[in-house]
Order: sequence, then C-alpha cells, then structure tokens
Amino acid sequence: MALDAASLAFVPVASPIATSTPSHASTSAPRRIGSTASVAATALAVGAVIGRGSVARRATAVKKKGVRVVEGKEIPWNLFSPKAPYKGSCVSKETITTKTALVNWETCHVIMDHGGSVPYIEGQSIGVIAPGPDKKGETPAKIRLYSIASSSPGDDESNKTVSLVVKRVVEVSGKGWCEYSNVPQGQDAEFPDAEKVYRGVCSSHICDMNAGDDVMITGPTGAEMLLPEDPEANMIFMATGTGIAPFRSHLRHLFHDKVSKGNFKGVAWLFLGVPYSESLLYDEEWKEMQAEFPDQFRYDYAVSCEEKCEKNKINGEMWVQHKMMQYSDELWQLVKDPKTHVYMCGLKGMESGFAECFQERVEAEGMVYAEFLKQMKKAKRRLAASVAGKLVETRIGGTASVAATALAVGAVVGRGSVARRATAVKKKGVRVVEGKEIPWNLFSPKAPYKGSCVSKETITTKTALVNWETCHVIMDHGGSVPYIEGQSIGVIAPGPDKKGETPAKIRLYSIASSSPGDDESNKTVSLVVKRVVEVSGKGWCEYSNVPQGQDAEFPDAEKVYRGVCSSHICDMNAGDDVMITGPTGAEMLLPEDPEANMIFMATGTGIAPFRSHLRHLFHDKVSKGNFKGVGWLFLGVPYSESLLYDEEWKEMQAEFPDQFRYDYAVSCEEKCEKNKINGEMWVQHKMMQYSDELWELVKDPKTHVYMCGLKGMESGFAECFQERVEAEGMVYAEFLKTMKKAKRYHVEVY
Repeated sequence: MALDAASLAFVPVASPIATSTPSHASTSAPRRIGSTASVAATALAVGAVIGRGSVARRATAVKKKGVRVVEGKEIPWNLFSPKAPYKGSCVSKETITTKTALVNWETCHVIMDHGGSVPYIEGQSIGVIAPGPDKKGETPAKIRLYSIASSSPGDDESNKTVSLVVKRVVEVSGKGWCEYSNVPQGQDAEFPDAEKVYRGVCSSHICDMNAGDDVMITGPTGAEMLLPEDPEANMIFMATGTGIAPFRSHLRHLFHDKVSKGNFKGVAWLFLGVPYSESLLYDEEWKEMQAEFPDQFRYDYAVSCEEKCEKNKINGEMWVQHKMMQYSDELWQLVKDPKTHVYMCGLKGMESGFAECFQERVEAEGMVYAEFLKQMKKAKRRLAASVAGKLVETRIGGTASVAATALAVGAVVGRGSVARRATAVKKKGVRVVEGKEIPWNLFSPKAPYKGSCVSKETITTKTALVNWETCHVIMDHGGSVPYIEGQSIGVIAPGPDKKGETPAKIRLYSIASSSPGDDESNKTVSLVVKRVVEVSGKGWCEYSNVPQGQDAEFPDAEKVYRGVCSSHICDMNAGDDVMITGPTGAEMLLPEDPEANMIFMATGTGIAPFRSHLRHLFHDKVSKGNFKGVGWLFLGVPYSESLLYDEEWKEMQAEFPDQFRYDYAVSCEEKCEKNKINGEMWVQHKMMQYSDELWELVKDPKTHVYMCGLKGMESGFAECFQERVEAEGMVYAEFLKTMKKAKRYHVEVY
C-alpha cells in the first residue's frame, strides 16, 4: 500500500529487534545486532537472521551503516535515500485481481531484485521513485512509500528480493473522485470520452513494469508495524485492500519461510476487507496457511459490495469491523490477553471500527475506553492505523463563581462576551473549568430531579428508515437544574432496560437549548431525541424487547427493539413526569472570546449542542449582539425529511448574513465523487466545496472546531484538511495536537 513520505515524521518508535545469526552460523549461538555485534560488523554475512528461533526481526547483511536503534536494537534504516537510491530491477509483475465495476480495480504483485543491498525486516516499507513527471511537474517524481509485502528473505527466500502489492490508481470524472488530470482529454485509451482522467504516476510506473525493467529504490524505513519478540504472542490483523501488505510480510515469516516456520507458538487472525470477491488478495495463500496451521491461523474476509450487514447503519454493507463482530466473544478474550497485539492497515477510520467492536465490551467491564487504549499502547500492543496513501501508524477538551450567583437567577458569567453562563445554582454542585465554576451533577441517578414535560413535537417526517422519528422535547426543571451551553443532562426511564433493570439505566443527552431555555425563563431545558427502532431485516437488530407479532408497526418482524429511554421521551405528553440528572460535560463549551470563530460539524441529533450555542449567539435577548465572530454550521442527515431546525438556521442566516453560514449534506439524496466508499454526500464532502475558505478559518488561532454525531467524524475532518496541513510543511498529528492544546478542537461522538 502506498504511503506518504512526509507522514513518517509522526510515526512513533516501536518494538524490539532480536538476535542476528549469519546464515552459515550455528543457530545455537545467535548474535544480536545492537548488542554483541553491530549491523556494520555483519556486513559480510549476507542473509543474516535477527532473532532466530523466535518471532523476531531478521535482516540480510547491511552493506551500509544505515541503522536506527529501536528499543535498544539496530534495524536497517534508510540505507538508500531519494538523492542516492538503489538501482534495482523488476523480477516479475502479476495482476492479482480481476476486473470489477471500479475504475481502479487492478492490483499487482511485483517482485524486485535488490541484490542483497536493501535488507529489511517484516513490517517495514521501501520507497519507489518513478521517472515522472508527477502532479507538480517534478522529474523524477516525488518518492512514494509502499509497505513491503514479502518477508525479509523475499518470496524466493534468496535474501535478494522484495515484493510490493500495488493498486493502480485511476481516477475518472463521473466515475469517482477526480480532482486532477494528467491525461490529455480524449487520449486515454480506456476512458476516451472522460473529461478528466488521472493515472497515479508511481502506481502506473510499477504496474506497467516488465521483467528486467529498472526500479529506483529507497529505504528501508518504518518501525511501527514490526512483529513482537515473544514467540507466544497473538496477533489480530485488520486490513483493507493493499493494507494487506505488511501482514503478508508477517504471515509468511510466521507460517511459510524455511528459516522461521515452526518457531511461532501463538495465534494469528487475519480480517481482510475488499469491495468485490474479485478484489481478494492472496486468498489462496491464506487458505493454504489455514489448512496447514488450523490451530494457529484463522482467516476471514468482508466483501463490502456483495455482503450485507444489519449492524452497518451507514450503508448496510459488510465492513471489516462487522465481520469481526461475528466473533466478538472470541476476539474480546484475545484483545484482553496481554500477549495479544492488534494491527490495522488500510483505509482511514479503521480505529473507529475497532472501537465499534470493543468499546461497549470495555465499558461493560468497568473500564474507560480511552484508558484501555492508552494501556494497550503503553504495553506496545500496537493498535496500528495506516490510512490509504498516508501512513499514520500508532500501535495498538465570568469572574464570579457559580455558587456566588445563587440568588441571581439568569446571571451571566463574563457578561458582554461569549462566556459561560449559568442560572442560579441552588445546590453546591460545581466543577472548576479553566478557572471558572460551572454547574456539575447537581442531581445524581440515585437522587434525580423530578421535572415535567412542557411539550413534545415530532420534527421529522417519515422516510424509508425505521428510526425516522426525531422529537424536540421541552422539560420544566423549575430553575433547579441550571446548565450552560454545551452541557448534557441525564434522563432515567421507568424501564425495564436491556438488562431488566427498573428503573432503566441513565441515558445522557446533549442539551439542545441555550441556558435560559427555549422560553428564556431559565426554568426549562430542551432535548432533541431520535426514537431508536431496530427491526430484523430492516437494519441492525441484535436485541428484541417486543414479543414477536405484537409490534403495532412491524407485526411480521421476527425481532423488534425499541429504545427504552428514547421511546420514554418520544412518547411523553405535556405534564408527564421526567427524572433528570446532571448537568454534566465540559468538552463542548463555548469559548470566552466574543471574536472567536466556530465551525460546527453535526450529524443527526448531534445538532443538539450547536442549537444550544447558536441560540445563545444569535437569538437570546440576554446575549444577542455580543458575538462578533463567525459561526458556520454543517449538518449531515440521510433525507431532506430528516433536516433538524432547518427554518431556525435559515432565519438566523437571513438576520446575520455576515456572521452565520449554514450548509447541509443529505446523504441518500446527494451524490459526491469524492466519497470513494459509497458515492454519497457526507458532511466532510460538503465542507470540501468550501475548502479554501474553511482552511483559512481553521488556521486562524481564533477558530474553534466542534464535532458532534456519529463515530468517524474526526477522520472526515482529516479527509478535508490533512493534505492542506502537509502542503504547508506541517505534520497533521502535530497540527491537531496544537489545536487541542489551544482548546480549539472539541469532539463528542457516539
């Protein structure tokens, strides 16, 4: 898979390297590179093996002093640079996929001869320099990095070859994203009628190779995807497409190569995701390994355009994480095992897929998911994420106190600014956030506040979705539950819930009203709630809480699940009691600066905190007119009938045309060539239409970015801006880190 050279600036140092034994030496006395013998000292021992007898790193002789120390061990590193590459040659090239509906259907397996001069270890990458010109007109073209798809001895085990698996990049206007063109119009043999055709410079160079052709090689480089030392370690590999490359390198070492086969004592489980059956990579190799090592190697794949999955609420296709969910009990036991390492390589968003599989499991055992991941990373169990074309590998957010304003109902902390406000706090439940006290958990699940429903209105109309209904609900808290914009409250339904508990477990909802409430009385709070409905055969339905045949809307369904708390809220009538906890939350609060700018990214009911913000900025009598910056809202929904508060936003835009902008993406009705997953218009694709303006805003130190809605939104933000960041010489991970440190990046996803 192709990797961007600049991205290596934020690849963390990874795992240990083991011992080195020349191929002619006795295996009973291995020599360690970096301990008893240096890489340089083994220069004459072509074919040296690092860590013989373990699942360790191996390398052929290093003929130049190009090494890097990784956890006390030397590994080959940038022996050849872009200015002084190694001139190798193509041994063979084979197309290993067959044609599908995709324009970039072709993937090739290419073996290159490096003559023993470019030693590498499993999990590393090499660079290839195409003759060019590239997008920028440079000749030769800029280096492209590719994960190595062979184990260190090479496919022929001669220690003189390296293999790559390369997708031929083809972009055609009208058939997917095509921003650039490098083929004169009408002159592309395959797509003569297309307005624009772009053919990847380096991928075409490699996929067009014939035996004997020269190839300019750099590297090796990379330490994130290396194998662990422990021969009893377990590995879970998650790959999409050519992200299979490093795992083929690993698996051939573990189960194929003569020098290492039989040393591995653990379990390896490969999950591969591709769009079509014709796109499966090395399928026969995996099946042969599985047949030979049935107790140690397992192989499963997800074919997204051919398999359906009810658990995929985005487009109903089977993705890698959904295939993994079929084995969730077994995988969870593996993930918890301190000997298990998790690797991911492929498309952006894979880490959110891992979270989709295991976050509930983690939390069900009383752990915090972020802390669980942190511990995995600390233990170097490598939650690794490599994104298509870019390597981002990591192994796997007023001067007076609230209490002092207890008598001042509707008091403003930092009045005259976009500051935190709170109505009177009748109890001493506060938290200090950036030196200011805000209301915090005044009411708990064991001692909730008994409020009442003021009104409930369904604000969407019926669509093809079973969970089409979203309600706006106003609740009376009598002034006893003060809150500030961006916080949440909890609601306790009578139950029983999934676990049979009565009352049901608390459910948290982002508040959709500004602190005075929709009526500006300081006594109400509003929520926007989607009625959760799951029906077998019409989407994901793991549980059922309606006896078969007794659901009025879906009497013929085998299983129907109706969300306990969402149904409780969406079924409310004026005067009904409601048990409230909170308020809580400090991640989505507004900045103090009245001249700050805000970019709001919402999907569905993720609009809630932004309605809270925007009513404060542009609607409420107590605060309207104080804000001097710009607010820009992007909302994503599946259908036009699902748009939330559309008229409110249009009225604000009409009243404040210089300060408020509003755009929406209707995924099931709008198409977008830039969406390579399913061609639909998502929030990030709508934002790309304004990329120049937004990038200037994002760079402004006064701009805050907020996201609320579905998991995966952060990868959408990266899709919009990562190339911009890197084009200005910055590392994307560092850019985000700086934004977070400046408290300009706020995320709340579910």
